[in-house]
Amino acid sequence: MELLHPRFERGRVRRESEKARRENRHRAFRCHGPTGAVFAVWEPRSHAGAQVVNEPGAFCWNELYTTDPKKAGDFYSELFGWTREPLQMPTGEYTIFKRGDSQAAGMMRIPKEMGPTPPHWLVYFAVDDSDRTVDKARGMGAKVGVPPTDIPNIGRFAILNDPQGAGFAVIKLQMPAQA
Repeated sequence: MELLHPRFERGRVRRESEKARRENRHRAFRCHGPTGAVFAVWEPRSHAGAQVVNEPGAFCWNELYTTDPKKAGDFYSELFGWTREPLQMPTGEYTIFKRGDSQAAGMMRIPKEMGPTPPHWLVYFAVDDSDRTVDKARGMGAKVGVPPTDIPNIGRFAILNDPQGAGFAVIKLQMPAQA
């Protein structure tokens, strides 16, 4: 963690996970990025982290919605050693953060259609069928923020809020998953 710590100066450390540190499972910090999006960094010790990714029911993508893509892009690129690859999407410019040749996350300016939304990270879960997953989630009390929508050459996604209000997305990928 010491290697990352000096880079937090442009963000803000919110809190360190004391229990995990005491039990030597991992060392984690909850932070605010320069535009206010909350994120966490951690140093694994005896707990290796996610073992399943890019499969139905598991994490497959993280996306930053921000008010200032340049400021946020500079911060996360320096913090994590990411490079940026800009893409033109139907909704505007989208940035792919990369670590070497691998895609690490995405970033976009908060669309006007989202109204007064604070900067935030959105986690995507891979699913076998976005429409069926949205129907099931709705039946369990979730609210649909963005109904199932196709993204050409990427997949079909939806954005939901669980019954407690936490936002997340689901996506049926049409392209090979990134490792």
